[in-house]
Formats: sequence, C-alpha cells, structure tokens
Amino acid sequence: MSGILGNEWEIIEKHKIKPPIANVFTLDQIREAHRLMESNAASGKMVVVNPRWVLISRHEARSLQN
Repeated sequence: MSGILGNEWEIIEKHKIKPPIANVFTLDQIREAHRLMESNAASGKMVVVNPRWVLISRHEARSLQN
C-alpha cells in the first residue's frame, strides 16, 4: 500500500510498532474499563474487544502487552 503513509503500513503489519497496551477488556468488563479510564491510572492504551469476534489470539494479546 502506498500513498500518504508510504511503507508505514508494512511496519505496522509486521508488528514492528507496538503501542503500549495497559489492559484488554471484554464488553462484559466495560464498566471496569470506564472506571480505569476515568481514574487516569492506565499507563497505556485500553482495548475493548467483543469476545464473539476472533480478532487476535490470547497469545498475541499477551505478547502485545509486553
């Protein structure tokens, strides 16, 4: 893919950029996620996933947090 981002998409796809993920929540945990967000205690990104969707495996989610 070329254009505005040039080869940045390639870098993203190869997981060379790893955003700091503080927590991964399911939709059932949305209240807890919102409380954490309001407290400003999260030290990275907060991710909310629908457990019905298979976006990433648990192993990949753990590796993103490290």
